[in-house]
Amino acid sequence: MPSAYICQSGETLDSIARAIWGDERLFERLTDANPQYRGTAIFEGGERLTVPDLPAVATTVKAPWED
Repeated sequence: MPSAYICQSGETLDSIARAIWGDERLFERLTDANPQYRGTAIFEGGERLTVPDLPAVATTVKAPWED
């Protein structure tokens, strides 16, 4: 379920992505969920962003003998 984030003055979409998910490269997820801020470089503060859930990442680890 998506949640919300209230921007602070001076934040950017990539800095918010880093704060939320630990990876600034995920800023496009925020942009897609908040198209009204697509052209915003720096937030003034007080803007409310929808924070989408990230899809679960499945990882498979092979045992050493399976190579």
